Parts: sequence; structure tokens; C-alpha cells
Amino acid sequence: MEFLAFAAELIAQYPRGFGSLSDQLKRASLSIPLNIAEGYGKRG
Repeated sequence: MEFLAFAAELIAQYPRGFGSLSDQLKRASLSIPLNIAEGYGKRG
């Protein structure tokens, strides 16, 4: 979850012309902890 907070700070600094890049970073930063949780659920 620390990465999600870091990504949010980074995205806030992007200029408006980088909407698709910031959108991709938002989705990726949310996907990382969800994938970890899913893998842990299958294993644990």
C-alpha cells in the first residue's frame, strides 16, 4: 500500500497532457496489491 501512496503523489505532479500515462500508473499501482492478495488467498 505504500507504493499506492507513492504513485498517487507522483501522479499529482504530472502535467495535464499525460492523462493516459497517469491513468495507466493508477491502474498498475492498484493492481499490484490486489494481485498479491489474490495470490496469498490461493496459497493460504
